[in-house]
This record gives sequence, structure tokens and C-alpha cells, in this order.
Amino acid sequence: SINIILTDGTNICMGSSDEILKFDLRELDKTTSDLKGQATWAPGIEPGNDTVCARQILKLKYLSLKKLAGLYITVNMERMIEDGLKSAGSLVENSNFILMSGDKRIYPATAFHDAYCAEIIAGNKQQENAYLISTLDNKKEFIISGHVPFVGWDYIYFRDYDPLFYRIQLVSLQIIIFTVFIIFITATYVNLIFRHIFRHLDYLIEKIQKFGSGESLACDVKCYDYANRQDEIGQLHRSFDEMTHSVKVLRDENYDKQLLLRDSTIKMLQQQINPHFLYNTLDTINWMAQKYGAEDISVMVRSLGNLFRASIAGQKDIIPLEDELEVLDNYIRIQEIRFKDRLHFELKIPKNISHIFVPKLCIQPLVENALKHAMEDTDEMCMIQVVIEEMEKEYEIRVSNTGSRFESDLLEKIRHKEIKPQGSGVGLTNIHSRLKLLYGDHYGLKFYNERDMAVVMLSIPKEKEI
Repeated sequence: SINIILTDGTNICMGSSDEILKFDLRELDKTTSDLKGQATWAPGIEPGNDTVCARQILKLKYLSLKKLAGLYITVNMERMIEDGLKSAGSLVENSNFILMSGDKRIYPATAFHDAYCAEIIAGNKQQENAYLISTLDNKKEFIISGHVPFVGWDYIYFRDYDPLFYRIQLVSLQIIIFTVFIIFITATYVNLIFRHIFRHLDYLIEKIQKFGSGESLACDVKCYDYANRQDEIGQLHRSFDEMTHSVKVLRDENYDKQLLLRDSTIKMLQQQINPHFLYNTLDTINWMAQKYGAEDISVMVRSLGNLFRASIAGQKDIIPLEDELEVLDNYIRIQEIRFKDRLHFELKIPKNISHIFVPKLCIQPLVENALKHAMEDTDEMCMIQVVIEEMEKEYEIRVSNTGSRFESDLLEKIRHKEIKPQGSGVGLTNIHSRLKLLYGDHYGLKFYNERDMAVVMLSIPKEKEI
């Protein structure tokens, strides 16, 4: 039925005018007034088969939007639900469809486990659709629950479980049995075919096993000639035969090399006596210098011994910065005794350096190079600075000295012997090459002149700290 109720209370009705009495018109009028012309759906005062769609009819003339009447369309909800289930193929006997607004049942008129329905709705607040299986009245039910967003209602559909899933379970069982049977037959047939076709692969496996254990081959494997067989299996057998021959040759050569390595190891152990003899001699000189009060000699001997130990001991190429600075400290002690007041050395480092790791002997050779170029050919005082700064992605280590300047493309000129280096000339190129090998081509030594000082700089990436 359709009811148009004017502002003076007049009811213009098509259908039964009594249907509108099932709804709370006062509450509906208040709701439609707040919606300003939009439609809303509402259930009856008591649970039942009818629902109503209501809205206000407003005056458009002069855009006054003045209320002219209220429109109420009463719909048979039972037939609407029946048609919906029928079109979805879900209309069956022994099923129940429940509509709820909050914890209140609005359809159907007769109660059906209201408390359990409210419990299901409360448990599905975070889901749009939910499925579960439960036993009600000694009967297994398949339950579908969901939410209708437009009207804010919840629905619960109870359907008998056994008829629904019996055929599915039967078909599933038939499919599983048929699949297992087909797989078994296929696997057996394929296994027979492959064993017949690829028996020579079994021969190859037997060759590998016999070769690994050192046993001789059976006649049927050993006597088969694969020289004229041009397929992949023939190539595999020929390649394996060639490999076994090569392994035997390499085994004999390796035995000879092991003998040479044994002799070299013995000689290396003998050579280890020489550093110990050198350390013992330096300790003796240190003791004698202390006995005669020559403190400078004692300091130089101890520092020299520490330098030898740092350069010889250990196989690690990356060491803590603290160890590298300890090597530098021993070297500076020797040079300060040698040059006295002519050498002024400064070291600036971050407060915490325990997490910084650097290549072994990457700073001391740079300081040694600065001393050779700045002090050995002059009597002037020389200042050498070692500065370590933390940047965004790396640590910069700069060694600066007064009294000399770098030429452009210094490393290239040393490599091509365009410049005659002081000393062997391998120190700078060695450090430069090690940095590139460790950290990539982006890293290496950089030379430039700044103010009155010659500066050599190297960078250590932070991701290489540990």
C-alpha cells in the first residue's frame, strides 16, 4: 500500500489504509524531517512481515522546501525475501531467514532463537559476511550472517546442513578416489617407460657411486661403448669418463703439491723463529737502555717493537680504529724523539671510536709519507694533522702537513714512473688499491692542497663499520 499523509492529517491511500498503523508514524515523521527529503526504511512496531519506505514531499517552488506531505510505501517483506532467496537458488524447506535491527528482531513475527541470533550479530561487528556451522534443536545448521549497510540491519540465514553438503562431500570423495587411481596408474606406466628409456642414466648413477667408493664397474656398464652415441645420454657418459680421468690426474698432481706444501710449511715454521729473535733482541736493548738511563732509546725500542708486532701479527685486513691509532702513536713517538721540537703533531678524532673499523695500516703510511716530504730535506718546523670526522654516510680521514705540496694526478704519475718517489713508492698505491678492493671504485686516496698544507684524504663507509 501507498499512503500520502498531508500536513493537516489527511491520508491519501492506495491499498489498505490499515497497513500504516503497524508503524510508529511519529518516530518516522521525526526521522524523515531530519533527512530533508531522503528516503529511509523502517520496521514495524512489532516484528512482522511488513516494512515501510518513508520520505517527505517538499515544495520546490521558490526553493522553499516546505513540507507538503509524508510518503509511506508499505512493502510485504516476506514476499521480497522469498523472491530474493528464490532468485539466488537458496529458497529451500527447513530454512529460516531472520532480520534484526541491533539486538531487536524485526522479521519474522515468530521468534527463532533470538538470544543466539543477537550473539551472532554481536560477534560479527568487524565482518561484512560470516559463515559458521552450529547445532540447534538437535539439528546441524549452516548459518550465514551479514549486514545491510543502507538500512543498518543485520540478517541471519539458517539452512539445514546435511542436505546442503551431502552431495558436495559425495562428489569430493569420488573426485579424490578417481584422482588417486589415475595418479597411481599414470605413475606406474610412466615409471615403466622411463626405466626402459633411461636405463643408461641408471648406469651413469652406478658409475658415479662406484667411482666415489673406488670399486670396479659391472660388465654390462663397463663394456657398453658410448663413443658412437650422439644423444644427450651419450654426451653425459663421455663427459663423466673424461671428468674421472681429469680427477685422477688432478689427484696425482695434488699429492705432489701436498708434499711441496708440507715442505713450505716446515720452512715457514722455521722462519717464525726470526721475528721472535728480533723481539727478544729489542727487549734486551730496551732493558739495557733503561739500565743506563737512556729513556729516549728505551721509548724508541719499545715503539719499534710494537710497530713490528702490528705489521706482522694478525691476518685481518679490517681492524678497529683504536688499533690503527695505536700503531700511529708508536710511530709518532719514534719520530718525536728523532726530530724533537721540529715536529708538531695533532690528532682530532670523535669521542666514541669503538664502532669504527678501518683497513690495516692505512693511516701510519700516510703520516710517514708526509714526514718524508716535509722534513727530511729542510730544517724548518713541520706540523702534521690527522683529523677524523663523521659525515652523513661515511667517515673522512685527512692527513695534512706543512712544508710540501702535491702535484696533480700524483698516483698516475707514480704508476707511470713520471715522478721518482721517495722510498719504494708502493705505499700510496697500495693503500689506494686496497680501499677500492674493499669498498668499491668510488673510494680511494684523494690529494689536494689547502691553504699552506698538503692534504691526503680517504673515506670509510659507515655500512662497513662492523
